[in-house]
Amino acid sequence: MGKEEILNEIINIPGVVGAVLYSNDLEDHMAKLTLDIDESVLGGLGVSIIGFWEEIASSLEMGDIEEMIVETKRGRFLIYKILNYVLIILTTKAGNLGTIKYNLNKVIKQLRSAY
Repeated sequence: MGKEEILNEIINIPGVVGAVLYSNDLEDHMAKLTLDIDESVLGGLGVSIIGFWEEIASSLEMGDIEEMIVETKRGRFLIYKILNYVLIILTTKAGNLGTIKYNLNKVIKQLRSAY
């Protein structure tokens, strides 16, 4: 399954309003968004955030970053580190986090095996 099909599957999960996949070097990227936002800003910030927390986790000898969840007043950012890629998922606050994560698990496994 290709990146576009995987992002299409993610964006169809109830409560998900966006999915952005960026390589660590920001060269390879793809996005599916229902919001009017600049995907390059979102991707660049996601890669930077993961890089920042990877440095902290490494210095504390806690292992590799796998997932981050950022709660905001209106929604969530779910950020996944997948080999040389960062996947950023945007959700509504009303979206059920457990259901979203359950549906994301198989997609994340597909991405990890494909890339």
